[in-house]
Amino acid sequence: MSRPVPRRYSPRSNANGAVHKPRALAANALDGGVIAAFSVLAGAGLVMIYSLTAPLSDASALPPQFIRQLVTLVTSILVLIAALRVPLAVWRRLALPLWGVSVALLFATLIIGIEVNGARRWLALPGLRLQAAEIAKFATVLAVAVLLTSQRFSRLRCC
Repeated sequence: MSRPVPRRYSPRSNANGAVHKPRALAANALDGGVIAAFSVLAGAGLVMIYSLTAPLSDASALPPQFIRQLVTLVTSILVLIAALRVPLAVWRRLALPLWGVSVALLFATLIIGIEVNGARRWLALPGLRLQAAEIAKFATVLAVAVLLTSQRFSRLRCC
């Protein structure tokens, strides 16, 4: 006599059979530890920049380096909020093209990059200077994650 086969539940239902509907990322789904660490590091960075540059500031109440850092911090928070609102399916579709663009930017850095302190690492775009390697880091992690979760890769795994 055969043993009964254990019942398998679909990913959208729990043990009671209740179906869970997928929903958007809620504000309370963010990790509090990550938010706290980000806040402490960003705050400490602002305090350090202010304390280092305030004595050098001529007549202004806030040093220009501090203001530049504050603008960069606010911009990065806005970019983070925008990135969290993008659905995962869009990130999956953009992963490989974004990686291709980042590789092209790395080659452009070799050809037309600006040399700073003896190293050619910067690209000068109108109104912006950026390091293509920073974009390449993000794009590579995203592309590798998409490739590792693809169906083709799962068939190649041996273990």
